[in-house]
Parts: sequence; C-alpha cells; structure tokens
Amino acid sequence: MGWLWYVNTDSNKIVGEWQREVRIGKEIVIYNDDGTFEHKTISPSFGDASTKGEWEIKKGIITTSFMWNGDKYYDRYEIIKLNSNDFIFKNVKESNERHFKRVK
Repeated sequence: MGWLWYVNTDSNKIVGEWQREVRIGKEIVIYNDDGTFEHKTISPSFGDASTKGEWEIKKGIITTSFMWNGDKYYDRYEIIKLNSNDFIFKNVKESNERHFKRVK
C-alpha cells in the first residue's frame, strides 16, 4: 500500500494579499489558504466595493465562485505569471492581462 502526496504549488504561491493600481483607485484581492477570497475595489470617486467567494487552481486556471443578487457566478482566469511578488492573469473570455503585486 502506498500514499500519493500532492501539493499544488500554485495554490501555495497565490495565498496572500495582492494589489494593483487602477484608473479609479486600487484593486485588492486576498486569497486565503482555506479556499476563500475577498476582492475589493477602493475608489475615492465611486466608493468602495467588496465581493467574497471561493477559489481553486487546477492546471494553471483559477476558478472563482461568488454570489451576486442571489445567483452564483463563476469566473475562470489563466495564470500568466505567479511568483512570490508578481501575479499576472487574464480572464479566459478576455484578452487583457491584470498585473498584481504582493502586499502580504
């Protein structure tokens, strides 16, 4: 009898707080090691917004799920680059990349 131990290194790398500057302020994503996340937009002009949900990584794709107005939504993102300081990804339905820097 044997045991197979597999650790998803991308999952380990993504846990933490990531931030990027956007035209309207800041965008912050916090990935927790329990598979939950919080996405915040901080905007002096438009006010702040926050979404909470769940995430997982499989084969270089991050899938997030969250509730919005009573319905569950899913987004999928292709990881372009992920290391201790940089996180670049794009929505599989879009072509523009999003570049985040690690805060914590």
